[in-house]
Amino acid sequence: MLAWAFLLLTATAQGATYYVATTGNDAPGCGSQSNPCRHLYYAARLMASGDTMAILPGTYEDHLYAGSIDPLASGTASQPTVIKAANGFGTVTIVPDGAPPNGGGIDLYIISHIVLDGLIMDGGGIGMNSADHVTIQNCEIKNTETGMGGHAEYLSVLNCKIHH
Repeated sequence: MLAWAFLLLTATAQGATYYVATTGNDAPGCGSQSNPCRHLYYAARLMASGDTMAILPGTYEDHLYAGSIDPLASGTASQPTVIKAANGFGTVTIVPDGAPPNGGGIDLYIISHIVLDGLIMDGGGIGMNSADHVTIQNCEIKNTETGMGGHAEYLSVLNCKIHH
C-alpha cells in the first residue's frame, strides 16, 4: 500500500504536457498529442505551474507573451514550467506573426522558473521583464533587432547562438 501511494505521488508530482502542432486546432479539449493546440498562446492558457508545452516540428508564425497577455503559470525551483521543441533542437522555428506589442517572439513578463529549450527564433526575439530563474538552452535567435534582452534575475543561457 505504501508503494502504491509513493507511485501515485510521483506520478502527480510531474506536470502535464500540452502539445502544439502546425496542424492543431485551438478548441476546448486540445493539448494532447493526438489533438494538439495550434498556437503557443492558446496552449499557455491551459497550463498550470510545472507543466510542459511540447511543440511538434514545424514553422510557427506565432508569439507568446507569457505572464502578461497570455497567462502562463510560473514554475517552481523543483518543477519549472517548460516550453520546448518536442523532437529537439532544429525541429521548431518561431517567426513573427505581427501581433502586438513587438510583432512576435517570446516575452516573459513577471514570471519565474521557466525553461525554453530547443527553439529557433527567426525574426522575433526573447524578451524578459521582471522575470527570474529563466533558463534558455539549445536555441538559435536570428534575424532580429532585439535578439534577447530585458531584465531577468538568475538567467542561464546555455548552448545558444544569436546572430544577424
